[in-house]
Amino acid sequence: MRTRRLAFRDDAFRSGRGGDTAPRRYVISGIDSPLPCQGRGQGEGFAVCAASVGEALTSILSPSARGEADNAAVTLNRYARRPYHRCDLTAAAFSLLEVVLALGVAAFCLIAVLGLLPVGVQTNRNASSQTAVSYIIATVMSDLRTTPAASMTSPEFAITFDAEKTLFFGASGQASPSLSTDSRYRLNVTWNSAPTGLRYAVLKATWPAEVDPATTPPGGSVEIFAAFDKN
Repeated sequence: MRTRRLAFRDDAFRSGRGGDTAPRRYVISGIDSPLPCQGRGQGEGFAVCAASVGEALTSILSPSARGEADNAAVTLNRYARRPYHRCDLTAAAFSLLEVVLALGVAAFCLIAVLGLLPVGVQTNRNASSQTAVSYIIATVMSDLRTTPAASMTSPEFAITFDAEKTLFFGASGQASPSLSTDSRYRLNVTWNSAPTGLRYAVLKATWPAEVDPATTPPGGSVEIFAAFDKN
């Protein structure tokens, strides 16, 4: 059931009370119902009901307003003779070919992005490892520099000058003289010949710790050359 309403103006309206001469606005309405109105069918009954409302107003309407009322009734009749259907609304949609093409483009882009993920993860891991071993090497160099001139062994890591040393470090930076399950980095300290009073050392950190750089290329490495004055 639907209610339809149409409005029209009567610019010639004159009121006998209080001298009110403002135009009046009227509404013709009707109900499009499955039940017949005045014994007629659905569409015709709607027009007759609307027209009967307009006829009740003819006693107070000007001639021009009566014509508008008649036009309003005709308009309501036209609406009633053409019932509303949901299929009247045109809905935009994608065709099957467009959907398949869109899925193909999306799949191609996703494959390219997924191919870059392992590279990005490996790059991030190498960057983290380089930061960690840089800190480890700086700590070992600081230990060697703070060794007293009269001593040939560093106080913290027990590194002896002019003697090669291999240390293993865990993720937290804990040093160990031997390889363990927690070891992540390997540090090799080697010495070069130098004039009296000077010591030249090469500190090379590699990862993973279980890979020996002398026999197998490591996953990554950081190498620093340092000089120490023992005078």
